[in-house]
Amino acid sequence: MHPRIETAERVLQWLRAVFPERRPVATLAAAGLLNKGIALKLGITQHTVSNNLFRIYNKLCISSRVELVLFLTKQEELHHTAS
Repeated sequence: MHPRIETAERVLQWLRAVFPERRPVATLAAAGLLNKGIALKLGITQHTVSNNLFRIYNKLCISSRVELVLFLTKQEELHHTAS
């Protein structure tokens, strides 16, 4: 298996296993919603949104919403390529 695809598969497995409660936050942030909008939509506090994003960024070694969008887009593309 190609190293990039293997890495993408590991990341996707991590996202499925460790990330389910944070996935909605990541998805909404990547869609452009601000923390307040994410909090209202999910019924959580803005602090919880910030905390989730901090943990997501830390785990993925990224530092911004733009990088989150790029990361999620790339992982989806690699996943579709591997399928």
